Amino acid sequence: MHQQQLDAFIDHLWLEDGLSKNTLDSYRADLSAFALWCQTKEKVALYAVTNAHIQHYLAVKFPLSKARSINRLIASLRRFYRHA
Repeated sequence: MHQQQLDAFIDHLWLEDGLSKNTLDSYRADLSAFALWCQTKEKVALYAVTNAHIQHYLAVKFPLSKARSINRLIASLRRFYRHA
């Protein structure tokens, strides 16, 4: 189910904001990885995520990612949940 939600969000970004293909691909990758983590590790649906889930995910990602990637991930999550 999360794939339909992500597709709708990515379509919105493309139509309304005119973001580049690379940016859209990055957002899709970030959000798909987060959705998979939510489903497998936290057993929670994408729209049932709490701030605690996001903070836990970021804590897991920080040691493994560069600051630029983390900032993009935060922007991806922020935009997705504002859109929802």
